[in-house]
Amino acid sequence: MTQLGEKDGLEWLEALPRDKDAGFESMRLGLSTGGVEAMELVDHFGQTTRLRFSNVVRNPQIEPGTFRFTPPKGADVLGD
Repeated sequence: MTQLGEKDGLEWLEALPRDKDAGFESMRLGLSTGGVEAMELVDHFGQTTRLRFSNVVRNPQIEPGTFRFTPPKGADVLGD
């Protein structure tokens, strides 16, 4: 991870993949005192995808049944 300094009011870090087949050239994270506010991914074609995060709620309380998975009929299920 490399520190890139301040830009657009955020402190930026850059990470490079260990594996050349990772699907991207680099990933940059824009951080503030509230956490990650932005992410930029640069792919192997030089295209940049920019994501901005807002109204992030950290560790919200979620009802246990909210994400109940029911496998479709005939699906193989491994383990419990």
